Amino acid sequence: MPLAPLGSATNLAAIAERFGLADVYVFGSRAGEISSGTRRSDTQPAGSDVDIAVRPNGARLLALHDRVELTIELERVLHTSPVVRRAGDLAPFERERQQIVFDGGR
Repeated sequence: MPLAPLGSATNLAAIAERFGLADVYVFGSRAGEISSGTRRSDTQPAGSDVDIAVRPNGARLLALHDRVELTIELERVLHTSPVVRRAGDLAPFERERQQIVFDGGR
């Protein structure tokens, strides 16, 4: 039985709003697949995970219950078992993004 299409940007935006997220990052070997909403290729191992990081709005910290609920929602929308990475994994990228914004794109 074929799987339903991967989660839409609308679904991910609703999840981000529900949990007060400023950013949702998808990276790793399946980033292109997830961002385009296409199905996993036959070359991907069946157990291949999705690497995801989130950044809450402002100084908000997600409680354990919220992190569990967020993971469940992402698994449901993406039809997979994502790995929610620690925010520190992407800290260098966030600092670079902020520097670009503050420098006016220079």
